[in-house]
Amino acid sequence: MRILFSRSRLGARWFGVVLVGWLGLLSRTTDAQSIVTVEPEDVGLSGQQLQAVPEAVGQLVANRKGAGAVVLVARHGKVAFLDAQGFRDVASESPMQTDTLFRIYSMTKPVTSVAVLMLMEQGKLDLDDPIGQYLPELDHLEVH
Repeated sequence: MRILFSRSRLGARWFGVVLVGWLGLLSRTTDAQSIVTVEPEDVGLSGQQLQAVPEAVGQLVANRKGAGAVVLVARHGKVAFLDAQGFRDVASESPMQTDTLFRIYSMTKPVTSVAVLMLMEQGKLDLDDPIGQYLPELDHLEVH
C-alpha cells in the first residue's frame, strides 16, 4: 500500500491511498465502463478484513492526519473494494468522491516504470527496442 501526501492550494493536508493493484486493473481494461465490481470473496479476499479499512481511514481523518481518502482494492482485474471518506476540500467541506482527482506530483516516474515492467512481462515491450517503435514522434529526436 502506498500513501501519497500533498497540500491543496488552500493549505489543507490531504492524502490518497493508492493500491498498486490499480495498475493491473488498468492494464486489463479499455475504459471505465468495463471495470467489474465483485464481492471480495469472489477474488479471494476477505470482505470482513476489508471492512476495517474505512474505520482506519476514518480514524486518520478524525485525527486530522488527512482531510480525506479514496481507497480502491482490485484483484484479477476486478474491483473488490472502493470507498471514499472525508473532504476533498476542507475549506468548502466538499466531500471526497470515488472519482476525485489527486495531484501525485513526482509519482509519474515510478508509476510509468511499473507500467513498462508490466508490458515487458506481457511481452509487449522490449527495453532494447528503439523508442520510435512506440512513440514515432520521438524517432528522429536529437539531443545536443
